Order: sequence, then structure tokens, then C-alpha cells
Amino acid sequence: MPTVLLVGATGTVGRAAAEVFAGHGWRVIGVARSAERLADLRNRFPEHVEVVEGSLATPETTEALAATLDVSAVDAVVLTTSMRWEPRPIAALDDESLREVLAGDLFLHVNAARAFIPRMRREAVYLATGGGMADHTFPGMGPVSMTQAAQRALLRSWHKETTSGVEIRELMISSMVRGHSLDDARPASLTAVEVAERLVDVVERPEHYPGPVISIDPSIRDATAEESAAESP
Repeated sequence: MPTVLLVGATGTVGRAAAEVFAGHGWRVIGVARSAERLADLRNRFPEHVEVVEGSLATPETTEALAATLDVSAVDAVVLTTSMRWEPRPIAALDDESLREVLAGDLFLHVNAARAFIPRMRREAVYLATGGGMADHTFPGMGPVSMTQAAQRALLRSWHKETTSGVEIRELMISSMVRGHSLDDARPASLTAVEVAERLVDVVERPEHYPGPVISIDPSIRDATAEESAAESP
């Protein structure tokens, strides 16, 4: 049974990813900060999901987490971490606010890459989710665009510089993401399950996604419909 280390496993995308990976027969090691939410996740998928409480907040906590796990034995590390941001004009932010954004989002990815990638075996997949605001910003969301662009540059650089044979990818989500249903608000947005299905496909078939950056948006539904029509007798 293949194994994925899923960091951010109790968030909207993370929970969907745990479900989809489990449905594909993967063993899931779910990592998050909340013991209560991890327990709920484990109870939902007791045959496929193990849970570990941990944090990427600092290099020290991330190293401590990596040291408790046999990262060399996993087939993939998938990060679905993200931060909440209340829209504020970038001109109104002081240095401390900007440092808080960097620490709460970008530095998590820096810490994770430093701790996990060197421990991973050759041909394992390191996959992190990112956001489309790396290219398209909106009023009040400038700091998020800054961190997403920097994260993309981080993974591109690591992809180009690595000699370890680890397959490094970013799934850039160019859409808002909501729960399971396609019938709730914001019908044009992606669901967490749609994102999770692409995460699993990238991990299972990295050769089909040479990357390092792979974009996903609601147009995938049109492509899926065309594929289904082509396969129909």
C-alpha cells in the first residue's frame, strides 16, 4: 500500500485529500496542529488514516516533526496548508503585519521543504498547493499574492536545483475552493474534492505533469466532460 504524508490534513482541501487518497487505496499519515480535528479525521477513515500532531511554524518544530516520521519510507509528501487573511490595503500594513503574513504562510513552505525533501527517497513526490493570486491580485489581498508568488519561486528553484531525484511540484489553484458540493454558493469555484482528485493524480502520475507548476481551475470540468464523451461508445 503506497503511503502519503499529508500536511494540513484537517483543512478543507486536506480533509478531501485524505478521503480521495484513502479511496485510491493509499495509507495516509495526516499531520495538523489540532489533536481534536485529527481524531475526527482518523475516526472517519480508521482503516487508511493515521494521525500525527505537529506544526510547521518554525524550523525547530518542523525538524522535530520530521524526526518523528520515517519520511524516507513515504511515497509522497503533500502540503495543503494555507492561512486566513482579512483583506486590507497593502499600503496600510506595517512591517510587523507583513512579517506575520510571511511567517504564517511562506515560511511554512520554506520550513517544510528544508525538513522533508532531503529525507525523501528518490522518485518520491513532494507536492504543495499554491494559489492563483501569485499572478492575479485583488484589492486587499496584496500580501497573499506576495507569499503565493514567493512560494512558487521557492518550489521552482528547488525543482531546478535538486539532485536527489525527488519529484517536486506545485499545484497552483486558480479558483476559490469550497466544500464537497457543486450545488452550494459560488458555483463557478472548484470543490475541495476536485482539487484533491488532481493532487492524487499528480502524485500517482508525476510523469504526466512535468511541472514544476501545474495549474488547476474550473475549466477542468469541460476537459473531463470531453474525455468522458470521447470514451463513450
